[in-house]
This record gives sequence, structure tokens and C-alpha cells, in this order.
Amino acid sequence: MADKKMELIVKVNVSRTGAAVAATSVNTVGILVTDSVLTGKSEHNDYRYAGEDEVKEVFGDESEAYKMAKRFFAQDTHPSAIYVKKADSKSSDDLIEAMGAAKLVDVFHWCVVLPTPSDDTTKIAMLGTLKELNSFASTDFKMVHVEFDVGSSEEEGILVDLYQGFTSNSVTYSGLTASATRRVAIYAHDMTTYDEDHIGVSVASDRCGVDPARGTWAHKELTGDSPDALTKGQLQKAIDTGYNVYTDIAKSSRLFLGTTCGPTDFIDTIVKADWIKFRVQEAVFKLLQTGNEGYGIDLDDNGIAAIGAEVTDVLTTAFKNHYIMDGYTVTLPLFADLPAADKAKRKLSGIRGRVKLMDSVHTVLDIDITAEF
Repeated sequence: MADKKMELIVKVNVSRTGAAVAATSVNTVGILVTDSVLTGKSEHNDYRYAGEDEVKEVFGDESEAYKMAKRFFAQDTHPSAIYVKKADSKSSDDLIEAMGAAKLVDVFHWCVVLPTPSDDTTKIAMLGTLKELNSFASTDFKMVHVEFDVGSSEEEGILVDLYQGFTSNSVTYSGLTASATRRVAIYAHDMTTYDEDHIGVSVASDRCGVDPARGTWAHKELTGDSPDALTKGQLQKAIDTGYNVYTDIAKSSRLFLGTTCGPTDFIDTIVKADWIKFRVQEAVFKLLQTGNEGYGIDLDDNGIAAIGAEVTDVLTTAFKNHYIMDGYTVTLPLFADLPAADKAKRKLSGIRGRVKLMDSVHTVLDIDITAEF
């Protein structure tokens, strides 16, 4: 992700409205584990592993890290390396500390398996963990993909409570949807029956092996993962709630539906918006050094136009990549209209861009065909 210090020099806000790869990457994947390192071995200094055998050499062939790495490298398309970070525990504090390690600043997608809650006490604790992970991911511009072992209707009901909220001992707890935990995606899979599967890792690998911002994370067939035999009602519950599942329809295995905190919030939306933010920041930051043959950008209408051109170039690329729809605009302030206080500080503000992120079709309902006899 972007260096947070860059916000002091070039700040880009990508806001969400109700209207219906480079130095900073959105296609890097890391996994968080609590496995012990084998005797005589040590974690890679940069936490980067170029193959599953490298992970096995450090953590062993029975480790969660190795099983997750196998799914990562099994996909038909995948990034060239996976990042593996050992956390002291799977508490939110320890997971956040692990993700925040200095050498892991560029990891955008983090994958972790968390214990499925079994009662109100563990459900309350897990809800807090997920919200804290989302808070970290929102601040540091990351996505967290959480896998739960779900093999019963009772466990499905617990996920529904996590999303929609619940009441325990006369205390009401706000769920993930109402809390807008848009940077946490949840995957439900029978990991007891399919103990080698990791559908969250697999889909992150598959999408990041090509372009995680283009199109959707839904309808993807995963290599090596077994589909759950879900009923129509179970699939409908997952879709209506917003957690992700992997199942068969008409002998075609697919992931449904690439959502985050609810049925109308999607992973690719976050990735597209962050890609735009990162690219604009980098382009303008570079221009401040290289503009005017290295002398710097003049604080006048020509200089403002030069910065606006960089923003427009990024949005043009986003349009060509199908991240945004046509009709995007960039509006620039006039030098004469800049506040005197900003001019005194050599600060430029007031550049405004407007885009409509490109969506994908997930379901096609109510096709009416009239047959005449």
C-alpha cells in the first residue's frame, strides 16, 4: 500500500457516494498463521516465499501455512510469491501487529483462518475482532479475508448474527453490515470435511494473479478446493447475508458472490477505489519532483493544469482497464480563487475528480420469454 507519510505531501480522498501493477500494489497476498517455525529454521527475512516448498521448509508439511500456500500456488493464475507472517496468536492485537510489520507494508490482501464462534461469548469476542481488523485495514488501505469452518446450519446462523447483529443478556450488538466493515470479507466452508481447502486464499490468489480490480471476485472456479453441497436455501442465506461460499450449480463450481460486509458491498469496489487513490498519489508525488525539468511545479494556472493532467491520465487508464465507467470528470480550481492562507503555505487544494466505478453482473433474474404455439 502507499507510504502513509505521502499523505502529508499528496492526499487523495476516494469517497463513496450513494450513486448507483506498480510501486503501490493491489495484487499482493499475505497469510497470517500461528504455526511454530521448525527447529533450526527461521522465517524469511522479508517474509516472502516463492513456492510452497519454501513454506514447508520453514513451517513443516502439517502446518496451516503450508496448506494455505499449497492452495495459493495451485491456482491457474497466481502472483509470483506469497507473504507468510507468524502472529503470536489470533487475537486482533497480535494479528494487527503482524500485518503492520515494516517489511510487509506493500501486502494488500491478508488471509487468515479464525475459530468459528460457538456461543454468545465467543460470538461477541469475534465481532470485536472483525471490527478491529476492519479498522486497521481502513487506516492502512488493506483487505482482510477471513475463513471460517462452517458445516452446520447452527454455524451458518452464527455468521448471520455476526453480519446482522444480535442481542445477548439484554445488550444489543451491532453487526458487520450496520458497522460498514467493508474491508473484511468472510468465507464459509466446511474445513473439517475438506481440511486441505482454503477458499479465501484461493480466490485471492486467482484474482491477484491477473487483475484484482477488474471485474468481479464472484463466479470464480478454484483449483483444488472442493465445493460445499449447499441447498438452494443455504446459498440464498449466504447471498442475502453477504458471506462468501463455494458451491456447485449445474455441475459448475463457483464462488458466490465476492462480498464484504453485506449483500451490496463488494471486494472489487474496494480494490478499484484504492487503485485509483494509489495511482493518483504516485503520479502527483513524482511530478512534484520531476516537473519543469526538475525545477518543480509552478503555483499558477499552468502548474494546476499539469497536476490535473496527471489525475486525468490515471482516470483514463482506469477507464481503459474497465475499473470506471465513461463520463469521468476532473475539475480544477483557478489560481486566483485559491485561499490566501493556502498560497502562503504553497498548498494546492480544490482539485475534484468524479468517477462511477464499473460493476459486474452477478445475477440475472426474471428473463421473460413468451412462447407461442
